[in-house]
Amino acid sequence: QNLSYKRPVDNFDRSKKPISGNTPVVPVPDYWTSTLANGLKMIGVENLEVPSIQFQIAIKGGHRLLKKEKAGLSILTARMMEEATQDHTAEEIAIQLKRLGSEISFSCNAEETTITVWTLKKNIDATIKILEEQLYRPKFDEKDFERLRDKQIEDIKRANTSPVTIASNVFNSCLYGTDYIMGIPLLGTEQTVANLTLQDVK
Repeated sequence: QNLSYKRPVDNFDRSKKPISGNTPVVPVPDYWTSTLANGLKMIGVENLEVPSIQFQIAIKGGHRLLKKEKAGLSILTARMMEEATQDHTAEEIAIQLKRLGSEISFSCNAEETTITVWTLKKNIDATIKILEEQLYRPKFDEKDFERLRDKQIEDIKRANTSPVTIASNVFNSCLYGTDYIMGIPLLGTEQTVANLTLQDVK
């Protein structure tokens, strides 16, 4: 009850608009470039704060290269690459990566398919070995395919209830037209995904 309000005191005039200061300079790390013997172009930066390595492999070929009847195939293929291989189940691979403290993921966009790898420096060889297994010896199991295809259809249904997604899909449809793959969502439609087969993925 004996408290009194003390109004704060400013050391500047609030009636005057502040003057813009100098534009801050964003420090950009130096990068290096190289080309492997097979022609693969590389670009990278070095940071020695943490003993870890992260890299991405970008493979040309994504949603844009599909026929409109195959819309949704690129993202379904990326998801299948994270499933079982000929040597291990998806669960076994996940356990191996967890023990190494590593991560491997596959994704795609309109232009390319991207493989992202994160690992501790000391575990790079073991992680690369797992990546090679995923890339060169995928199992492409029918049950995995059916499960992921059904999930993608559910993802499409859920996305179609989002105002932002609906607006984006309508915009692309108006911009590109429905006769061109870019006018169809990356996830595809319920009909196009339902018609995809495991052979399409292979």
